Amino acid sequence: MPTYVYKCKECDKSTDVQRPMSQCDDPLTCECGGKTGRDFHAEGAGAGSKEYGETFWSQSLAIGPSQTAEHKRLFPDVKVRPDGCIGFDSPRQHDKYLKRTGFTKLSGKNKKKSTAQTK
Repeated sequence: MPTYVYKCKECDKSTDVQRPMSQCDDPLTCECGGKTGRDFHAEGAGAGSKEYGETFWSQSLAIGPSQTAEHKRLFPDVKVRPDGCIGFDSPRQHDKYLKRTGFTKLSGKNKKKSTAQTK
């Protein structure tokens, strides 16, 4: 059974819970009585993890060669490959970067699937 991380909306306490996948999005009640929701940031590299297992490289945030020096000046802790891909070591670093640059991360659940019809 997988382990999921839930965070209380009242007291911010995180709890690891083993439960079936069919119940992963069902809320829990915290010890304080507050409702919890899944903490996807903590689940980024496994339950309770604060780091990615290895550097996460984003092609969608890639920059051009002329932007590399300025990027390294503004974001010295964020990695840049020679091909311009941006690398993150943790979900927190990734989210901080997105917030500072004004980008928005979309959940895979929000992407619409193609509904091509065949005749």
